[in-house]
Amino acid sequence: MVIHISAKEDDICETICSLNFGQRARGVECHKELSE
Repeated sequence: MVIHISAKEDDICETICSLNFGQRARGVECHKELSE
């Protein structure tokens, strides 16, 4: 996953939201079960 963030102070709220989302997304685990 790639998250785009901004160094501009005007975009701080969106940047923080994006970083929080990325942190939550890192914790997601997907397990695929094979059918027989």
